[in-house]
Amino acid sequence: MFLIGNLPAKQLGRFYRRRWCIEVLFQTFKGRGFDLESTHLRCSKKLSKLLVFVSIAVAICVKFGEVYVKKVQKIKIQKNGYSTRSFFRQGIDVLRRGLKNIKPDFVSLCKEYIEKLIRWIDIQITYSQAVERNLRP
Repeated sequence: MFLIGNLPAKQLGRFYRRRWCIEVLFQTFKGRGFDLESTHLRCSKKLSKLLVFVSIAVAICVKFGEVYVKKVQKIKIQKNGYSTRSFFRQGIDVLRRGLKNIKPDFVSLCKEYIEKLIRWIDIQITYSQAVERNLRP
């Protein structure tokens, strides 16, 4: 892959990695699980709220996938070096199976992950507010 730009190579690579993460997120929003394009929302406030909730859902799926891969079953790696599944895909499949056959263990696991996610969101908000305060003149 060749990256061309007016920044130093290392900095350009970091920017591209961030951009690529955002691209993958939007692919997930559109076609890999949530099909946001079929909503046809035009009200920016409603669309903004929907994006917040879908973002939280994606984060929950990724977290479930990460934990499942760490504790239960590793994701297979193909000959080309890429994973056969993403953490998101693994997580959404675990959630679907768990919601079809709800058991107390699954409920407590959901509660634990959601509490961790809320703590993480709180940390991110605190960090964002601190950065914003430091950027003000």
